[in-house]
Amino acid sequence: MRRGGGVTGTRNMTSPYPRIMIAGTGGDSGKTILSLGLLALWEQEGLERRAFKKGPDFIDAAWLGWAAGAPGRNLDTPSGSTGHPRVST
Repeated sequence: MRRGGGVTGTRNMTSPYPRIMIAGTGGDSGKTILSLGLLALWEQEGLERRAFKKGPDFIDAAWLGWAAGAPGRNLDTPSGSTGHPRVST
């Protein structure tokens, strides 16, 4: 990986928007609870938030959307015929 977030040989992956990924070893490891807590903290700090999730539990996307103040997106949802995810605003 190059400095600045780009990966050699792929599209430029740099972005002015900070991102964080929360992962666990499996289900019931606390990923959604931790995410909800961080979203609430960032709301208190006045930050704009967006939440995405992966996996079959579509209820989590609703909770994350509620905490983010914007629709939560599930990355497993079919995203179009191009094979690439659509941009979410």
